Amino acid sequence: MDSGNSTSRTSSGKITESDFPAVIRDIAVAAKSYIRTSTIYVETFPPSKGTARMEFAWNSIVEMTKNSKKSDWRQALEHLKETQNIKKKLITYVRFLFFLSHYLSPVPMLI
Repeated sequence: MDSGNSTSRTSSGKITESDFPAVIRDIAVAAKSYIRTSTIYVETFPPSKGTARMEFAWNSIVEMTKNSKKSDWRQALEHLKETQNIKKKLITYVRFLFFLSHYLSPVPMLI
């Protein structure tokens, strides 16, 4: 698994799926879907500021991974806890989605 010391990003600075090792990439993609579903059905208004937003993203990743039947995901989660650089990139990657959800969520029309 990646040591977590690399800081690869695209020229725009955006973190992409290719920034992660294979197992972490699978977690990242699944976590985006998991958070999207959670913001629709469970946590309609997730935290939108600072550390609360990062903690929500990380707690969602942990919950999704622990509930998974994929043992390699659980092993990767333990690795992520020790590899702060990759953990930070993963949180940044998934939290961008629910930051946008505040702007994309349907707003009732007032008539």
